[in-house]
Amino acid sequence: MMNPDVVEKLWDVIVIGTGIGGGTIARCLAEKGLSVLMVEKGPFGPRAEQQSLRSDVDDEHARHVRGYWPKPLHAVIDGRASLFYGPLGAGVGGSSAFYAATLERPERHDIDHVEGRSHPSGGWPESYDAFLPYFERTERMYQVCGSADPLSGEPGSSLLPAPALPHADSAMRDTFEKIGLHPYHIHLGVRFVPGCTMCFGYKCPRSCKMDGRSAGVEPALRQANAALLDDCEIKVIHGEKDSVSHLVAQRGGEVLTLRARRYVLAAGALGSPRLLLASKSEAWPQGCANSSGLVGRNLMFHLSEMVAIWPKRDALSEGPTRSIAMRDFYYAGNRRFGSFQAMGVDASYGEITHYLKNIFDRSALRRLKAIRPFLRIPAFLAARFFGRAKVFVGIIEDFPYEHNRVMLDAEDPGRLHFEYRISSELTERRRAYRKMVKRKLRGQRSMFLSFQPELNFAHCCGTLRFGNDPRTSVLDRDCRAHDVRNLYVVDASFMPTSMGINPSLTIAANALRVGDKLAAELADEKLSSDPSMECPMLLSNSNAGASGDVAVVTGAGAGLGQALAVELTRRGVRVVGFARRKAGLDDTAGRAAEGLFVPRLVDVGDGAAVQRAFTDIQRTIGNVTILVNNAAVYPHRDFMEETPESFMETVAVNLGGVVACTRAALATMTRSGAGRIVNVGSFADLAPQPASSAYSVSKGAARILTKALVADFSDRFPDIVITTWMPGIMATDMGRPDGLDPGVAARWGAELALWRDRSLNGAIFERDREILEPHSLKRRVRDRLLLRPRAVPRQLVPAG
Repeated sequence: MMNPDVVEKLWDVIVIGTGIGGGTIARCLAEKGLSVLMVEKGPFGPRAEQQSLRSDVDDEHARHVRGYWPKPLHAVIDGRASLFYGPLGAGVGGSSAFYAATLERPERHDIDHVEGRSHPSGGWPESYDAFLPYFERTERMYQVCGSADPLSGEPGSSLLPAPALPHADSAMRDTFEKIGLHPYHIHLGVRFVPGCTMCFGYKCPRSCKMDGRSAGVEPALRQANAALLDDCEIKVIHGEKDSVSHLVAQRGGEVLTLRARRYVLAAGALGSPRLLLASKSEAWPQGCANSSGLVGRNLMFHLSEMVAIWPKRDALSEGPTRSIAMRDFYYAGNRRFGSFQAMGVDASYGEITHYLKNIFDRSALRRLKAIRPFLRIPAFLAARFFGRAKVFVGIIEDFPYEHNRVMLDAEDPGRLHFEYRISSELTERRRAYRKMVKRKLRGQRSMFLSFQPELNFAHCCGTLRFGNDPRTSVLDRDCRAHDVRNLYVVDASFMPTSMGINPSLTIAANALRVGDKLAAELADEKLSSDPSMECPMLLSNSNAGASGDVAVVTGAGAGLGQALAVELTRRGVRVVGFARRKAGLDDTAGRAAEGLFVPRLVDVGDGAAVQRAFTDIQRTIGNVTILVNNAAVYPHRDFMEETPESFMETVAVNLGGVVACTRAALATMTRSGAGRIVNVGSFADLAPQPASSAYSVSKGAARILTKALVADFSDRFPDIVITTWMPGIMATDMGRPDGLDPGVAARWGAELALWRDRSLNGAIFERDREILEPHSLKRRVRDRLLLRPRAVPRQLVPAG
């Protein structure tokens, strides 16, 4: 529920976008006491999410939920149009939530005109020395670690010590030094807390990777004067000729009007100019802040040159790492190139397949979809060839050209659209760069992986460049729009040149610089002090059992559900049992371990009752960590004896109960990032018996629901493990007298419910043994060629 004060309030500053620029300036301003509203197109998202930025997810809503930019980019590159999903985020943290945490300072010649190293724009309007204190502040804020670049003549960075290099990287560093290169530990915004998994390219579930969310938005929200509107898209900017009056936003189906004294645009180098161009009005006939006609122009990327380098044969490989960088190729022969650094991936089959598919999707062959699956063949051959090779990427600086630009999409104004032509001078510099790299790596086994120029769409910049002349720039030296006195920009679009290094540190440093100037402007104005929306807090499980778990078992008043509840309490789990009959629950309580069973009269077919029960459990006991969806009814009616109402009553329990309980349990599991869900299933849908139509349909749908849940959550929350268990026919009222003893089955079920291995996500168990999904002949052949071990079904071995 949105606090109405958020909309009604006149804020000191509204920040549009929460990536590394928006998150950084929001924190800077909030900590100075200004009232700050952050507006983000995508969701806040649970902190526990861990997904990577996938291009193979093409459902718009599924992309939105995961924090991906929801629509494909419409790009016209060298005259060829294509639609593809770019590496852009659209959630709190923006694209930085998925970045590889590289936070390196640029070279002095990236910003200043240096004798012997002329600058393509003559130099930025603010000097390297003006940025220097903000580089230092950013390194402290983002807790950057690494080692000094041996080639740098600049004052030392404010770097924290980096972890020791893995064995293979240490050996590779020694080899590089022997051939005359100057490797150093790459500068990373990572805290390396115990158990850190280095989520390079993934969302970090533990706040140890420092990004726009962890280093910007979350600290800002700890201030009482900051608030966040997520899932909120700014549709248009309104105002008079020289000032913004208000923003029109949409959140869900509601149209909002938002007002502030100052507005900061940080929607990315594609998104920010698109919004300004979309804000045409009588006062701004070419779009907001666009009297120069330069909004969206001078679009730049980086070229990425990927190189596979093999370590020594005796070097032990610990898998993909991101440790080494070099600047030996940064500038040579009066040409501007850039950094050379480890990517953090190995040349594995999966990585190569993903890379080839991305190239295919942007190529002229993309319409021949039948070819796409066959990319696995060259990927397989390449994986066998590359073996233990480490992948490095060389960055080549791009230069600004006005014909490279962001435009409004005529077919879909909300879609990001740009035109770009690769210049002949960039092609020539690429050839020179490849020759230089090959020469300097002589004696080291290496191979270029790219055969054509590869634009890095994550490094777009330059589309709202800052400068001193309103005729040749959109922003002034303080990143305020020349035309609009209360509008600022702090994303990568401010950059006049792309530099030869990852732009993240420079974007964050500039955001701090602009934040200081903006705060000084507002220092004499009355500051607001309304309370902000608070981040959700998790309840502790102080009333959990000895195991620390709180389990909900449905259908706990009899049969298998009762046996499961009793068995779990014997293992130290606090169990809340749902059932419709008090007598059954009382019987279960008498059998369970003392003090660990909590009865709840709940009809799982009543969604509202289920939600009330889970809310009460969280308030009085703690977060549910285990859910066993066991409740079911089996009416034994011929189909012609069913009425539509009686049929749907069965579905309401057998399917609707699973939906209601799972939805309620996931509300807290997604906050903690962990949980266990076991759905008790049946083969009834595969071989229905007479007089079982409603039961068979509902249990089959519940089994499909389990697969759908795995598709929705396994990439984002791999530690929420969802499994189907088919215990077979029980000696219960729903089963038959010669069926399996529920107490025996319950020991298997309890073992499965307490088994939290990520690889169990989507697994199916029958009784005490896993059922492996059949693989096609093609899959079996590929597995044999890739020397993958043959899968062996796992078995449940109950404790004791």
